[in-house]
Amino acid sequence: MIHYVLFKFKPGISMDKVLRCYNDTYLKMKTQLSEVENISFRENCVSRDCNMDAMITIKLRSKRGLSDYLNHPLHLQFIADTDYYILNRVSF
Repeated sequence: MIHYVLFKFKPGISMDKVLRCYNDTYLKMKTQLSEVENISFRENCVSRDCNMDAMITIKLRSKRGLSDYLNHPLHLQFIADTDYYILNRVSF
């Protein structure tokens, strides 16, 4: 199962800040959640007002792992640390 989260950040938000939050939380999640096979962060290379700015992809071993991921303290920490920066978020 693959879970996608796309982000549109408020104008003027530095991608470096977001990447620091990602590195401090998501990279640790790979070792703490057995259901997580892979996590990646991608910055959009096409700058348009209608596009999202970044995407996190989480590959999980099973559907059950999604609940573990969504409720994991590191995921909740990432939300708390980045919520101010986010203008829009879409998950799939």
